[in-house]
Amino acid sequence: MRINYIREFIELAEELNYTKSAERLFMTQPVLSRHIQSMEEELGVKLLERTTHGVKLTDAGHMVYEELTGILERYDLFLEKLSLQKKGLLGNLNFGILYYAINDFLDDIVLEIERVCPGVDASVHSCQSPGLCQDLISGKLDLGLTHRVSLPKDPPLRVLDIRNERLAILFSIAHRFGGREKISARELGDEIFVFMKSEPWHEAYVKSLLSRYLPGEIKTVYTEQIDTVRSAVANNGAVFVVANHIANAGLKNLASALFEEEDLTIMMSLAYRDDNENPALAAFLERQRIAIQPAANAVLS
Repeated sequence: MRINYIREFIELAEELNYTKSAERLFMTQPVLSRHIQSMEEELGVKLLERTTHGVKLTDAGHMVYEELTGILERYDLFLEKLSLQKKGLLGNLNFGILYYAINDFLDDIVLEIERVCPGVDASVHSCQSPGLCQDLISGKLDLGLTHRVSLPKDPPLRVLDIRNERLAILFSIAHRFGGREKISARELGDEIFVFMKSEPWHEAYVKSLLSRYLPGEIKTVYTEQIDTVRSAVANNGAVFVVANHIANAGLKNLASALFEEEDLTIMMSLAYRDDNENPALAAFLERQRIAIQPAANAVLS
């Protein structure tokens, strides 16, 4: 049964006048009559009968009217949802975030997704850096917040830069830097630096930055991942270079201090695959106006 025939029948059932209904439907009365007759033949029942004053619904017509009205409402709602889904305003967006960045970034990003795409459900996944990158590449995640420098060169990922974060160092509360709020990179020549085996980009990036201030090789120790950094710092009297939002997280038994040098920063970015076909991602990127509130001493990009 054609959907336009259903609309015409409902109009006629409510107006009960062929002439007025045909005018409202922008069609001729004979065409409307033929369409109603076609419905009656398809259903095998008489829907309307003529009276001296116009037409009235038969008992079967009343039942068909009630059923088709509900069907048409659901069909129109389906079309509306389908249109929103095509525009990316309905659906699901898988968003990954470094778990130690949740406090500083998550609320602002999720609120922006809800603002520009109110029909999109943001599924949040807490990740560590290597896993987040892998999930972006595999397509498990649509969007991920991470350090820009940690992203692989191949395959390339597109980025939306969020905040250029000042770097800080973590150290044991018993360290000689205890009580300091700022430290110069030039003071770190005799320090042992902790790096993670799982994140070689971090070591390369930190060493590149420190080479501006420290000649020669720096002393290093390695730990497996971010969760074991605390013990590596404490056991070796070492320091660990981090983005300031991590230092602000208040890790137990560790203190932190900002670098005095304002060029020691790391960019926090939203990353995504350019060939991601999720319409919700395209809609978010087109409409977003993210304004992450800066953490203390952040350098805004």
